[in-house]
Amino acid sequence: MKNLKFSDIRVVIGCVLGIIGVFLLICSFAVTDAAELAKSGGFNANLITGVVMAVSALLLVVWAVVAPEGGRSPEQIERVEIAQAFGADEDDVQG
Repeated sequence: MKNLKFSDIRVVIGCVLGIIGVFLLICSFAVTDAAELAKSGGFNANLITGVVMAVSALLLVVWAVVAPEGGRSPEQIERVEIAQAFGADEDDVQG
């Protein structure tokens, strides 16, 4: 978890999806009645959507933890670190 950066868009989107997903899961158990089920064709739309959003959020956060550099190879990361040590910007590094 030490590589997790909250400036990473995967973490931000994962947190937002997680919050909405948990809210929908709570709503699916707290406010769903027969009338709500009839509106959605007999299935609990809040439950299904909440589970999908919570799982998506979990996958995004796990992806951010497993690949913290956004898919860069170790060689690319090393080149950027060397260039930054000499005062170059990350955008100046080729490859």
